[in-house]
Amino acid sequence: MPKTLIAVDPKKLPWEQATPLHNRWHPEIPAVASVAEGEVFRVETVDWTGGQIKNDDSADDIKHVDLTQVHYLSGPIAVETAQPGDLLKVEILNLGPLKGDEWGFCGTFHKDNGGGPPTAALALESARTCTVCGLPYHQPTASAKSPALPRLRPPDPEATKAIWDFEGVYCCSRHIPGVRFAGLIHPGLIGTAPSAELLTMWNEREKALVDEEGTPAQKTTCGYCHTRPLACLPNKSGAMLGKLGHCSSKMGADSVWDRVASEAARTVPGRENGGNCDMCAAPQPVREGWPARSLTPCVRLRAQQEPVARLLALSARLRAGRQPVDGRHALLAGRRRGLLLRCNRDVGLP
Repeated sequence: MPKTLIAVDPKKLPWEQATPLHNRWHPEIPAVASVAEGEVFRVETVDWTGGQIKNDDSADDIKHVDLTQVHYLSGPIAVETAQPGDLLKVEILNLGPLKGDEWGFCGTFHKDNGGGPPTAALALESARTCTVCGLPYHQPTASAKSPALPRLRPPDPEATKAIWDFEGVYCCSRHIPGVRFAGLIHPGLIGTAPSAELLTMWNEREKALVDEEGTPAQKTTCGYCHTRPLACLPNKSGAMLGKLGHCSSKMGADSVWDRVASEAARTVPGRENGGNCDMCAAPQPVREGWPARSLTPCVRLRAQQEPVARLLALSARLRAGRQPVDGRHALLAGRRRGLLLRCNRDVGLP
């Protein structure tokens, strides 16, 4: 039986865990464990919300979920002997729920907290077509995002939730009677820690996109749709930075924490270091690879919770990359699960 490198208690908050979790990307978040090449190990994870969604019959937790906290990750896990410029290859050997916690959820966000119709708002004048998605949108002629502009859009959604219980490979829900299906598990969010240079590039690139919203220069219809933003910029509120601590006790009281939190990237969107790997149909083992960026090799993992809480089993192999980059490997995880990793170093890419 592989050793459990990181264990979690689903009944505890993320900042109460014996091994600290985190929910931001930053090269200065310290590794909480290390592994050798060729080593196989297990890592347990909490769900992406950090346990905010409960196994009950009320959707109020979905309605009021604090999205500044997501996604919670287990790690970083340092990979010994890995060097900047290497490619970290991770094999996910097995996924499954933690014992005694065999449930998950699905739902829809409330219109005032992360929710919105999937189609673009249709303005009644100066209609144009987005060159990215092909949907019609309104090009403002005066002030950006003017509330006076007439719009049409589908009804706003309310918060909903369904709890799914796992019975072997199958899942069923008391909230959707008569439905039973094989629940396909996916690995969730996995990636490597960025270098300081890469982090700066992300923040500059995403801020430029956000600043364009509602102007003639914008490249998407996000400024006209009642949807989540194109990018989530650094935000100290809700930040959990592993061994550096949680915002509830550190924000405004620790200058190092404040600096790191103000620079740290959110876990969405996906970027050069990895991101959401929501591939339910992927065979096992799943092989994924990311370049090492920061100076201390680490990995970060989060297993997804939707209708599946799971255990992650990963094995990792390091292979020399073709392009040198500053970096460190970081493996992370998040929902109630565990991971197995095995690291090997080979020269050259397959």
